[in-house]
Amino acid sequence: MNLFEIPFFNLVRQQMKWLESRQDTIAENIANADTPDYGAQDLQGLNFEKLLKGEGTGGTGMKATNSHHLSGTVSGADGFKNIAAPDRESSPNGNSVMLEDQMMKMGETQMDHEAAVGLYRKAIDLLRIAVRGG
Repeated sequence: MNLFEIPFFNLVRQQMKWLESRQDTIAENIANADTPDYGAQDLQGLNFEKLLKGEGTGGTGMKATNSHHLSGTVSGADGFKNIAAPDRESSPNGNSVMLEDQMMKMGETQMDHEAAVGLYRKAIDLLRIAVRGG
């Protein structure tokens, strides 16, 4: 049995993949904190309702099985859409990265990832109990 055929595990996996991609985006912002005219980026959040319906990134919806299929609107190799980080002023050199904000986002992302890993572990433990019979 493939665990990712179980919808719960697929949702948790998607959340962890999104958090990993967001952490990469935040790291890129921090690395470019002094780059002139660099605009801070973030990832578009996952829509839980769409994921439950099988729509969106990596869900159980339609998949391209032919090179002539339309690719859709999702960008990036990881399938998550980058967006400009909103409501930030630019420094005199045009850079909009605020290190304090990026560090807060990094901390939030790490806590969310730890919570997702905890859910995944608990679900595995419940499966083990069910298979063993108590």
